[in-house]
Amino acid sequence: MAAVLVVPWLVLSPGGVWDSLHSQVGRGLHTESLAASVLLVADRLGLYDATVVRAAPAVSRDLAGSLTHALAAASAGLAIAAALAPGLVLLRRRADPGLLFAAGVAGFLAFTKVLSPQYLVWLIPLAPFGGAGAALLLIAALALAQSWYFHYHDLWAVGPQVWTLLARNLVLVALYVLLLWKISTPSRSNTRDQWGFRRRRTRAAAAGRGAERSA
Repeated sequence: MAAVLVVPWLVLSPGGVWDSLHSQVGRGLHTESLAASVLLVADRLGLYDATVVRAAPAVSRDLAGSLTHALAAASAGLAIAAALAPGLVLLRRRADPGLLFAAGVAGFLAFTKVLSPQYLVWLIPLAPFGGAGAALLLIAALALAQSWYFHYHDLWAVGPQVWTLLARNLVLVALYVLLLWKISTPSRSNTRDQWGFRRRRTRAAAAGRGAERSA
């Protein structure tokens, strides 16, 4: 899938692809990321002095400071690990591909260093694979994101909107945990099918042994 989406553009414009990757990888800790929202709330509580700056090459609002650089690197690594973690389930047993994709995307968004409200659109077709609970969590995250969508300047000024920002990010973490739990826990229907198959095998083996003794 990655080859289909990336290779054609790499062939057409390798410099453009490199510039895009360089600008995204080089970005700092975006104000809407989970780690940044924790620091912004800490600022409101008087535990941290957050400074929001306009960053380049990608035009965005990031948090400045040596701590934020470390958190940006840690967030990037954690986002990749969270996105890949659902795939490890395939080493033990089969899982619903839709649920795997949903968990991978949710994990990346929950812990990434750059997170804008429009990124949540990626989860709209995927969250329902996790059932009603996952869909409701996504709706809650979308609703919370709208609370500051037209008040970015207040958010950048570390206003009260940082509380709903943190709440949105924690809801995304909860969504990821729920999806990961659904992947790692066999469904009841699959469990019943497996036990039914085992019982049928046991009965068939017992019948075979009985037939051998009768002969």
